[in-house]
Amino acid sequence: MNLTNFHKTGERRQPVAGRRELDEAMRALACLQEEHRLSTRKLAHDLRNPINSILLMAQLLEETGGTPEASRIALRIQRQCQELSSIVDQAVEKVPD
Repeated sequence: MNLTNFHKTGERRQPVAGRRELDEAMRALACLQEEHRLSTRKLAHDLRNPINSILLMAQLLEETGGTPEASRIALRIQRQCQELSSIVDQAVEKVPD
């Protein structure tokens, strides 16, 4: 039995069952993409909160630490937090809306 359907114009068409399977697969893919988008954004949010807390504490340490060594360490922590925050932002930018 030939399962290939032909349109009136002669072009090949997928069998009806094949189209249904394709539609189901496309819906499943869309659901997975949405789940990926949401989980990536949640992960970014979960990472940003502690990063920002560390950044703020480092700024406070720099301003009130008193010693040059404490200020140097605080500045290094701030730079690392800003770099990590930038990496998180770049990862989120790559996730389609």
